[in-house]
This record gives sequence, C-alpha cells and structure tokens, in this order.
Amino acid sequence: QQLILKKSRAVLQVEDAQQSANKTIDQYDREIAAATRAAADLTRENQLIDRTLKNINGSNIRDLEYSLKLVNEQLRNTSQGDARFDVLTEKARKLKNEIDKINEAAKPKEYLQPRY
Repeated sequence: QQLILKKSRAVLQVEDAQQSANKTIDQYDREIAAATRAAADLTRENQLIDRTLKNINGSNIRDLEYSLKLVNEQLRNTSQGDARFDVLTEKARKLKNEIDKINEAAKPKEYLQPRY
C-alpha cells in the first residue's frame, strides 16, 4: 500500500511538472507569435519608408509625414551607437527636408510693395 501511495505521489509530481512545462511552452509560443508579428510590421514599415524615399520628389505630403513618423518611432527604440541609428537619422533628415521644401513652396509669396 505504501508503494502504491509513493507511485501515486510520483505520478502527481510528474503531472504537475508536465502542466508547468505546457504552460511555459504556451507562453513561449505566444511570445514567438508576438515577435513574428512585430518583425512583419517592421518589415512592412521599412518597405513603405523605402518606397517613399525612392520616389521622394513624387511623394505627397501625407506619405512623407507618415514615413517620418515611422522613422522617428524606430529611432526611439534604437541606441545612438547602433549603425541602424545612423541610417534612420539620414532617412529622417531626407524626409524632413522634403517636407520643408513642400511647405515652403506652398507658402504664399509676399511681394515687396514699391515705395513712392
């Protein structure tokens, strides 16, 4: 009877360990799925940014501003010493310059009134 009781305890311990392992594996699966989604989002965002930069003179202000927003979000999550930081900074500079050019061109021109 003691042998049966010891076996029952051992079976319960194994079952508890199995449940714990299953919970851990489920958590890892969720984290992997989230990381995969984040990587896919980042890839999609980078493609959009690169398309906008490739056609920078033909892009509209909305695309330029959205791309700049995405670049700035990525910059917030990048360390300054990282090579990616330099690439993102350059992209942000190009986008900002183009936005400034469009805004400058859209400003009404002020003409000097001749004085008599």
